Amino acid sequence: LSADIPTDNKSQNFANRLLDLEIRNFRPTDAGSGASLSYTSMSFSGDGTWRADGLVSIGEDSIDCVEGGDWTMEPAQTRTSASMVWNLGQTDCAGRQAGGEIRVQLTILENGRYQVRFR
Repeated sequence: LSADIPTDNKSQNFANRLLDLEIRNFRPTDAGSGASLSYTSMSFSGDGTWRADGLVSIGEDSIDCVEGGDWTMEPAQTRTSASMVWNLGQTDCAGRQAGGEIRVQLTILENGRYQVRFR
């Protein structure tokens, strides 16, 4: 791992679980002007970056897009839960601009399941 991850055991355990996680059908925002964005697939890399294949839906039309950026985490509360910031470094999704961030509390459950709470 080359990402800037806290060195305590809980954080290291969380980070290793994070790299195996694939988030599916996640809505990173509920804001919008009639359009909705969902990530069909989102994954995290050990170099501190993330990538998401997205879908912008406007009415019955949908447009594929891609977003990515870097991620950071605070020291994990447990081996399965940590507060994170996902910085939006690049996007080609309609109506979105690079430069924003998403603050979440991510809990990685068993069998590929997860819970994301916005902060």
